[in-house]
Amino acid sequence: MSFELEFLSLISQHCCKLLQYVVVDFLWYRENDGTASTTRGKDFVDKYGRPQPDPQRWPSSRNGQGFKHVADKVHNMGLKFGIHVMRGISLAAVDKNTLILDAKVYLLSHHYFLSLLMILGFIPEFQAHHHGSA
Repeated sequence: MSFELEFLSLISQHCCKLLQYVVVDFLWYRENDGTASTTRGKDFVDKYGRPQPDPQRWPSSRNGQGFKHVADKVHNMGLKFGIHVMRGISLAAVDKNTLILDAKVYLLSHHYFLSLLMILGFIPEFQAHHHGSA
């Protein structure tokens, strides 16, 4: 049984009388490979770097469906549905150099970003080293 089916089964059997909200918590977008949540794991993101559900644990999310199927089922049980989302841009989006929706720029990995700052003179050590200044 997939995690998704277990999740929906648990809610339908036990929670409808007790809860008003059901929230999918932390790391729903990360491949469940047994590594700690503090390590850099394989995060699923779309072409704009937005987190996407792990398709192994949430099979109905495949093909860009996201949590629509799960949310519809939860709503049909009379409950409200939510997901835990971290603010900011994920490291997976930066690593993949994804587009930013409605923008004409790409994300830069921190290595490229630091290099750009050094070249532009925001980090003096680079400027002094490459321009013969003391």
